[in-house]
Amino acid sequence: MPIIETEIFGSKIEINYKKEEKEKLVILIDNFKNRLSEFSDLQGKVTDNKILFLAALKAEDSNYDLKEKLNFEKKEKQVSLLNNSKLDDKIKEIIILKDSIIELKKRNQNLEDINKRAFDEIDEINNKLSSLINKVIGENDKHK
Repeated sequence: MPIIETEIFGSKIEINYKKEEKEKLVILIDNFKNRLSEFSDLQGKVTDNKILFLAALKAEDSNYDLKEKLNFEKKEKQVSLLNNSKLDDKIKEIIILKDSIIELKKRNQNLEDINKRAFDEIDEINNKLSSLINKVIGENDKHK
């Protein structure tokens, strides 16, 4: 296993790492050194252990905040997925209702066509009846 050396508070530290994790480890060490530099005003006033402890607490605080944010985003995503599911259901319902409206319009048109043909037939029958009645009346008038 390769070893990386770093220096913190004047002490050399050797860390074993896997080859594929070198880049990540270098970034983590740099981030930690940057975090320690935030407490540079305390150097010489408090022990290095206290500074390390404060840096660790700050890292834990950031980690905690990130976990809280992640949990919040997970909940938001669940709510969003639920809302999307409800929206999909509503869209499907709208599509079904629109299809029903189209079918009902077709049925209504068919019934209107049947109704019109029925009225046309009734008018034709009435015309024939009127004609027959007029003939009968005309025949009666001739025989009088």
